[in-house]
Parts: sequence; C-alpha cells; structure tokens
Amino acid sequence: MATRAIDLDGLPEEAQRDVAAYVAAVRKRYESKTNGQPAQERVRFNVQPGTVYGNLRREEIYDDER
Repeated sequence: MATRAIDLDGLPEEAQRDVAAYVAAVRKRYESKTNGQPAQERVRFNVQPGTVYGNLRREEIYDDER
C-alpha cells in the first residue's frame, strides 16, 4: 500500500498527538500479526474493591463455548 498523508492542520496539538499514538498502536498490532508472532501486549485490568465468592471460567459464565 502506498504511503498516505492525513491533514491534521487546525486540530489542537493534543489531538494530533492522540492520532499519532493511535496510528503507532495500530501499526504495532499489524506488524506483530504479519511476522507470525503473537502479540505480547500486557493488558491491565481495573481493580475494583469487593469480595471474590468463587472461581468461574468463561464457559461457566457464558454458554458460547469458544
């Protein structure tokens, strides 16, 4: 695919940085898919205060058997 340019003139500097960060993240995701290696991205989940009542697997919660 040919290189494309997107005109960001008139957008605030913060919005321009956001677009650049998004493009970098998408590029990283697709580069990891093209070289055959799984993406090794760490995912951070929000922690909510509460009580754990048991251990459930996805299959036990949802009946979709992925």
